[in-house]
Amino acid sequence: MYRLIKLFLVLSISLLAYSDMDMDGVDDKVDKCPNTPLTELVDLSGCTIKKLVSPHHFDISLGTKYIKGKDVKIDTTSIQFDYYYKDFSLSLYSSYFSRDMYNDKDSGVDNTYLNGYYKFKATNRLSFKIGGGVSLPTYDSNNNKLDYTLSSYINYYYNSFSILGGVGYTVIGDKDTNSTIYKNSSFYNIGLGYYFHNILYTTLTYNSVSSIYTNSDDIKNISLYNYYKIDKNWFLNLSYTHGLNSISMKRSVGVRVGYYW
Repeated sequence: MYRLIKLFLVLSISLLAYSDMDMDGVDDKVDKCPNTPLTELVDLSGCTIKKLVSPHHFDISLGTKYIKGKDVKIDTTSIQFDYYYKDFSLSLYSSYFSRDMYNDKDSGVDNTYLNGYYKFKATNRLSFKIGGGVSLPTYDSNNNKLDYTLSSYINYYYNSFSILGGVGYTVIGDKDTNSTIYKNSSFYNIGLGYYFHNILYTTLTYNSVSSIYTNSDDIKNISLYNYYKIDKNWFLNLSYTHGLNSISMKRSVGVRVGYYW
């Protein structure tokens, strides 16, 4: 019993004497390069000998948006998770809304979107992105069903400028009711982007979306989008959309903060 107690005390003292704040396997007393990242291999002195670069990357972002239309106001909060592997990307987006329409207020979870895309370069300046996704019926409605979207995007770079555009088609799965008849929807957009010193990217686009309701005009708007790179991990998105016809929302303003690794 005495030997067990002695052994426990020796181990406890040894553990208390050992400190490795950057968790690289080298005691802080002999670590000549403290605070090395977990993605780097180190030598016996704690200094980097090899950086481990993974093809897998992720980001997570939180956002809020204010939308104003005729006789309607909507506030949304959202979360988005993205996964990147080489030229493939996968995105999951979910949001919660609070709506005031004709002085009648309601709130809840909107539909959840899962999208996947593959990007390939035709030339050093020209790239394409193709893919699609599904709209999961998380919005509380009896006739709300799965929607499917196919889409493609093009981006042409010239110095600090980029010309961008996209087209897509959505198969609406919602069930018709006595008062509402749904139809499939399509969209297209075209715009111009500009890079400011590799930390700020701004785009101005024109967007047109056909309504999912029969006998309804297309939704048309212009949008201003800004991506600001705070550092190698943190980023900020700012967006503004202005409606161009009566069926479109008059305006929306959004902000999103994200972390990339």
